[in-house]
Amino acid sequence: MEAKSVHRLISGFICCWAMVTLTHSNAAAIDKSQPAFANRKVCFVENKGQVCDQFGNPRHDIDYMLRGSGFTLYVADGQLHYQFSKRQIDPTDAANVFKRPGTKGDEKIDAYRLDVELLHANPNAHLITEGQQSFFERHYLPGAEAGIISHSCTKLIYKDIYPNIDWVLYYNEATQSVKYDFAVHAGGNAADIQLEYNGATSLQLKNGGLVATTPMGTISEDKPYCYI
Repeated sequence: MEAKSVHRLISGFICCWAMVTLTHSNAAAIDKSQPAFANRKVCFVENKGQVCDQFGNPRHDIDYMLRGSGFTLYVADGQLHYQFSKRQIDPTDAANVFKRPGTKGDEKIDAYRLDVELLHANPNAHLITEGQQSFFERHYLPGAEAGIISHSCTKLIYKDIYPNIDWVLYYNEATQSVKYDFAVHAGGNAADIQLEYNGATSLQLKNGGLVATTPMGTISEDKPYCYI
């Protein structure tokens, strides 16, 4: 049997509305004198302990993060966390607002998170990275006064996220969007792939694709297609 790649395959989804626990990243010290800084691509940056919850507890389950316009994508084994954020100078509603670590004064940020989970996926799938970049971030964390280097890449591959199925995530320069494929190898069953959305206020099918709406932004999934 020839290997198959299934793009944006959604065999099932569940709409659950929830205002979920926030995740944020400690401020990174980025050396803008890096030759790679000016020409850097949108890329995945590894979590070396800088990603924490709103209580400052490290989120070791997060493997990589990617910053977009108004949101940050956190990637874990079988999970995607889209966190939308908007800075508030003088917020009047304290609900769902937190102060960023390292900030001064009363700077606040409104945030909302949308979670996408691959149901029944392998939580210990082997992660392979490709497209290593020269761009890096240095994070100063407790016990690491000299800083910890977080390297970056353009592609993540979770091997056997389902039996004989790999999950491939990458940034598409042409469409300027994050994409993911499922590569179904011999012996794999595409019906195993199921996605659950938590945190969406609505899920709608449009032109064969899926639009997940939240109070602070939307995520659009392209119409599924497959090829050999």
